[in-house]
Amino acid sequence: MFTETLDDFRTWPTERLREARDDAAREERRWTMRRIAMDRVLDERRATDGCDAVEWVAARDGIRTQQARAEVEVARALEELPVIAAAAEAGDLSMAQLESLVQLATPATDAAWAARGKQAAPSDLARMVRRHRVVSPEEMEARCEAREFRWWRSGEMLQMRGAIPDLDGVVVESVFEHLIEQLRPAKGEGWETRAHRGADALVGLCRDSVRGVPGMPEPSLMTAATLEAVRRRSKPRKRPWAPTIVIHMGSEAQPSVAGVPLAVETVQALIDDGSRVREIRDDDPLAPATGDAIPAALREYVRARDPVCRVPGCGRSVDLDIHHLQPRSWGGHTDRHSVAMLCPLHHALAVPHGPWVLEGDPEEVDGLAWRRIDEPGHADIAARAGPAA
Repeated sequence: MFTETLDDFRTWPTERLREARDDAAREERRWTMRRIAMDRVLDERRATDGCDAVEWVAARDGIRTQQARAEVEVARALEELPVIAAAAEAGDLSMAQLESLVQLATPATDAAWAARGKQAAPSDLARMVRRHRVVSPEEMEARCEAREFRWWRSGEMLQMRGAIPDLDGVVVESVFEHLIEQLRPAKGEGWETRAHRGADALVGLCRDSVRGVPGMPEPSLMTAATLEAVRRRSKPRKRPWAPTIVIHMGSEAQPSVAGVPLAVETVQALIDDGSRVREIRDDDPLAPATGDAIPAALREYVRARDPVCRVPGCGRSVDLDIHHLQPRSWGGHTDRHSVAMLCPLHHALAVPHGPWVLEGDPEEVDGLAWRRIDEPGHADIAARAGPAA
């Protein structure tokens, strides 16, 4: 019985429970490798009941087609990558890591990626795959064909879902972020939730088409704080706001926006169209000339580089904050190697205000580790009570 197992584990010391948990995870990975090896041989023998191997695995194991496809592709690729395969068989690599590693590694780089992959978060590996993948105009067109926006009634509420591709998605996201930020409360008033402000922004955009006041919802639908914020926004501005599209032009990679690779032709079309485009290249310094303030170019680059919180295992992608790995009050620098995006929870836990430190180089796919400052090797950090001498 599961409840009996829980009661047994509740009597174990914490350290023993952690070790046993890690052993169980490692053993699970080993058995996963044995299973996908069996699937590979059955695939070779065409012993999949007349079905495609992906469909057969999905039906046989009761898993999603996307997961089954990843397992089949990993099993096919590992024959050419013996060092990565050995690490996976030892339980040192998860399937989420393997999905990206088999796309990044070649027989010549097999050993290097086997070592790096163990320390890399799956989200960072997936980001590197996207940055180094060549995108054709045909793929860009296919993304556009996959766009959708649907809505339906559920009781008194209108429900919605959608999928907006690459550049259009960046524009939509930028507009909503801007409108949500503009809905600041009146002085002394509390903030509405992000979800409430997002709903107000959407209603306001829809009402623009009939009333012409940018982003203003119906007054009867707003709180006093939101109404005051909208009134402030409705004042004429000297310079109209427009989203800026930040494009990373990597030295060895396709152009990308928000971590999504683009076709070169698409970038050129944007520039020719007169859109607000800011190109950031790998050799740009992006460091402040003086002082500690984060330059706009660096801020935009880091937001594009880190679409999710960089703490390994965290996938939050909204309300992210820029964090200095080494606090500026401790002598930390401000450049692309010293800052990363964190979610509010992890930002509050990180030094100098919390007991955790994010170490390493955020420019490297395996460059970051999240540890408590009182762990072995961090006594020097834990002992610091103020700025570095």
